[in-house]
Amino acid sequence: MWTPSGRNAKPFVVASAVVLTGCGLSIPGFYDWTESDQSDQSHLLWIIPLASWIISSVLCFIAGRYWPIAFRLNDDSSVGIGDTSARSKLGPARYGLRWLLMVPLVVAAVIVGCQKIPLATTVLVCLGAWSAWGFSVWRRRMVRPELVVLVLGMMLPFAWVYTDADLMNEFPRTVWASLAMPGILTAMLSGQFLDNSIHQAQWLPFITTAVHLLVGVSVIRFHVRLGHYFILFITHVSLMGSIVLQMLVRA
Repeated sequence: MWTPSGRNAKPFVVASAVVLTGCGLSIPGFYDWTESDQSDQSHLLWIIPLASWIISSVLCFIAGRYWPIAFRLNDDSSVGIGDTSARSKLGPARYGLRWLLMVPLVVAAVIVGCQKIPLATTVLVCLGAWSAWGFSVWRRRMVRPELVVLVLGMMLPFAWVYTDADLMNEFPRTVWASLAMPGILTAMLSGQFLDNSIHQAQWLPFITTAVHLLVGVSVIRFHVRLGHYFILFITHVSLMGSIVLQMLVRA
């Protein structure tokens, strides 16, 4: 799988930022184009993002499997994509039994904590997620571009929020809420299982955003190819969440 490195990394990140910002700013226009309203939502609101995700994932798979470009092993060397020894050096993701047992325990602790002390638990989880991301960006130079694009893919689909006059009248609250926006769609879906709406459990979008970030960091660090697919997936989740937020703002 191709991974940007060296002089290719900066154009990769800049191009991703430009494309994602353009997508984010186009959300209100896209909503108007579908001629949707609160009583009659167009199917295009969901069909187009879903089709975009499927097409981009297929292209990513084809590029990673057949495009004759190089694997990056470190910051100074690369080898041909056909070299199977290079693939083994990258190594598959390995998850020990202890790690697998800890995950449900941590998830259960977070759910209980959010029910009992939601503010403190939410702050701790968010600080932990962003600290893990920052530490990985600092220590893992090899996957730094992917880690940066992961956050861009989560945040920039909501760029239109900063062009909305009504939302910008409450700028501090909008900036704070931006930390929860990438998880709004997941929060709404998971709220159905927890019998909590995002209005009743305002901590839920913050937690789901932190989960997106932690999963993305883990996948990218341990398996770069899967990391690329996850970035595509979570970017489209944020795009669909941005459409949902646009609908809520217009309600």
